[in-house]
Amino acid sequence: MSVNQVERLNQILFKPEQGKIYQHKHLIFFSMCCMMLMLCKSIFSYRLVALGGFTLQAGQLIAPLWFTISDISAEVYGYKIARKILSTGLICQVIFTIICMILVNLPHPSFWHDEASFKIVFGDMWRVSFAVLFAFFVSGLINIKLISYLKVLMHGEHFWLRSICASGISEILYSILATFIIQYGKLNFSVICSIIVASATLKIIYSILLAFPAHATAFFVSRSEKLSDEQLSF
Repeated sequence: MSVNQVERLNQILFKPEQGKIYQHKHLIFFSMCCMMLMLCKSIFSYRLVALGGFTLQAGQLIAPLWFTISDISAEVYGYKIARKILSTGLICQVIFTIICMILVNLPHPSFWHDEASFKIVFGDMWRVSFAVLFAFFVSGLINIKLISYLKVLMHGEHFWLRSICASGISEILYSILATFIIQYGKLNFSVICSIIVASATLKIIYSILLAFPAHATAFFVSRSEKLSDEQLSF
């Protein structure tokens, strides 16, 4: 890396926010999408699906969308805002879990016969949430750092390629962490490994398919926001 690239990377990752606060047009939408996908991932973590002879957790089908939106957020708004979206989403996940645990453990009337269904979905929410929190924190932070680092190396070009690389690596890490924490003790080790392999393979394909739509979205959102480098929250 050249000296200018090193200075640019340090600016993106470590420079304090300064100057005027800009009213972003689409930031709330991307933030809400990340939060929505994070909650959907938690709820459907125990739902197993069979696709093409592979066994997968239904929630794993949602995770690539989260990483793609996180890539777009980091690309358009900068590393610091993408990191804030991640940290705020994790805090909301904790609040969501606490609410679910309280409500699912409240006493129910005798004529209510669907309690078991709620227990299956929400009864072990603390374990799912811990897995999601830990996996999203580690892999999500790596994802936005990678996309920012590669942006410097590639001079802001080839977002589709940077998204594939950053999302692919982060999603494989997420699959390993989340699957082991959620399914350990519930499924055989060989089944867990097969789920991880299937999930990682699917996510790599998923990342490639989403790369070009994500590239187009980042381009048009950037044009709409009309942000210069000085206006980004690096």
